[in-house]
Amino acid sequence: MTGSMVRRPGYFVALGAALGLAALAAWLWVAAAAAADGAPGSAVGVATVAGMTAAACSAHEHREFDFWLGHWEVTEAGKPAGSSRIEPLFDGCALHETWLGAGGMRGESFNIYDGARGVWHQSWIDDHGSLLLLEGGLRDGAMVLEGDRPARSEDAARGTTVRHRITWTPLPGGEVRQHWQTSRDGGRTWETAFDGLYRRAR
Repeated sequence: MTGSMVRRPGYFVALGAALGLAALAAWLWVAAAAAADGAPGSAVGVATVAGMTAAACSAHEHREFDFWLGHWEVTEAGKPAGSSRIEPLFDGCALHETWLGAGGMRGESFNIYDGARGVWHQSWIDDHGSLLLLEGGLRDGAMVLEGDRPARSEDAARGTTVRHRITWTPLPGGEVRQHWQTSRDGGRTWETAFDGLYRRAR
C-alpha cells in the first residue's frame, strides 16, 4: 500500500460512490429499455404476458366444455356412482377433473382445446394405472371425444384394440349426461360401458 493511499481514504469513498451511481444509472437504463420493449420481467412485460395468456384462450371454442364445470354428484341407473369436481385451470385455458368413485376408485383428467389442431383433448389417469387419451369436439351441442387403447390382457381374445367414445350432453335442467361407449370392431358396433347422470352437488 502506497503512502498516498493511506493519506487519502476519502478518495476511495468518493470513487465508490461514483461507481455505485454509475451502476445504478446503467441498471435503470436497462430496466427502462426492457419496459419499453415489453420484455418479460418488466412491469410492462408481465402485463403483456398476462394479456397474451388471456387472449390465447379467449376464443369461443375454449368455452365449449364449460357446461361441465362444477361440483357434481353422479348416478348410474339411479344408484350413486361417485362424485366429480371440474375446475378451470390457467385462466380458463384448461379444465381439471377430480373423480371419486362410490367404490373408492380415484381418477383425474386434464382437458384442453388445442387451437393449433382445432380439437379438444383429454388425458385421463386413475389409481388403477390406466391412461386414456381422447380427442374430438363439439357435435350438436354435446362434447364427443374418442380414442383407442390396447385391450386388457383378459379381454384380448375379443380384440387387441378397444375404441372408447365418451359423450357429455348438457340437459335442460342443468344436468349433464356422460355416456361412455366401447367398440372392438373399429367403431362398427358399440357397447355401453357407463351411462351416468351428473347433478350439481348441494
